[in-house]
Amino acid sequence: MPVNPDINYTAVLPEICLTATGLVVMMYDAFARESRRWAGLIVLGGLGLAAYGVWRWVGLSPGSSFNGMLVTDPLRTAFAFVLLLVAALSALLAMPTFGHQSKSGGEYFALLTFATVGMLLIAGAGDLAMLFLGIEILSIASYAMAGFRRSDLRSNEAAVKYFILGSFSTGFLVYGMALVYGATRTTNLKTIQIVVQNGNLTSESLLLTGAALMLVGLCFKAAAAPFHLWAPDVYQGAPTPVTAFMAAGPKAAAFVALLRVFAEMFPAEAGALHQTWTLILATVAVLSMVIGNVVAIVQDDIKRMLAYSSIAHAGYALLGVIVGDWKATLFYLAGYAVITLGAFAVVAYVAREDDRQTLILDYAGLGFQAPGAAVALAVFLLALGGFR
Repeated sequence: MPVNPDINYTAVLPEICLTATGLVVMMYDAFARESRRWAGLIVLGGLGLAAYGVWRWVGLSPGSSFNGMLVTDPLRTAFAFVLLLVAALSALLAMPTFGHQSKSGGEYFALLTFATVGMLLIAGAGDLAMLFLGIEILSIASYAMAGFRRSDLRSNEAAVKYFILGSFSTGFLVYGMALVYGATRTTNLKTIQIVVQNGNLTSESLLLTGAALMLVGLCFKAAAAPFHLWAPDVYQGAPTPVTAFMAAGPKAAAFVALLRVFAEMFPAEAGALHQTWTLILATVAVLSMVIGNVVAIVQDDIKRMLAYSSIAHAGYALLGVIVGDWKATLFYLAGYAVITLGAFAVVAYVAREDDRQTLILDYAGLGFQAPGAAVALAVFLLALGGFR
């Protein structure tokens, strides 16, 4: 019996625009002879088209397409705007660094575009299979971006560590999805929610085990403790524009995945199951806040310090996931993304093209050498510290 594919091009218009943009940037990079200064502008244009595609979702009734694989609702729409903003700011931040390279500058912008496609798919995932697809697209692009400076040993080390640990976390994620499927006999998030509410599980312990394994994979992407060990080394070794993107974009995508999965799999109506995962997430949030803030104090490299700040902020953002308030989580992540990208913009300015000056001692006298940058950095760091 034929199955209706339920195709809805409006639901994937932003992803189509960005995929086409990435291909255009790759062709431009292949044939450009000198600098790649237009690559960043092409990406900004593609992001603008994608934002128009997202704008077309505003006012539409929540619904699903592609047989429930993608959902279009206010959560997806709002997070899509934030993710596109992060991508646009990351492209602007990278243009002075990669936009004038004669050999590989365009590759970075293509990878950034494809990573954004992955983030948008995560935001709209209505099925565990679509969630995994979005995470893999984002992760593979991020691995390549972390090792973008092939002649820099620090960048190579960051890429290898990120790839190896990321592969392990993906294994946990996929195995967890398999166990959840075994417990519910479905991968559709809405159907899983119905099965959990009705108590039609093949095994409750199997569901909790699968959810725990999925939590490991998603907390790794969010750099939440105790799954944060990759973040300081990768943030320090990756080029600063890449670090800025990783601290804002993939982190926001990980949190929308947590909202999609755990808020739908274990709603308040689930009773004991809801209390169990809430307690686990609360423990992760507390560990992230404590470890992130305490260990940041002793760092002598500003990128490592901001990495531990990112870990602490993951704990704060988890509070919104715990109470199931996606609007609060969105508001927090939007503000955090802008602030952390601003902080890394100053770091990129001080560190220069090859990240030669990233020690905190290198910032001595910055107020006399570049008063504007010093004031901007002070404002961003105070904002990260909670001074509003």
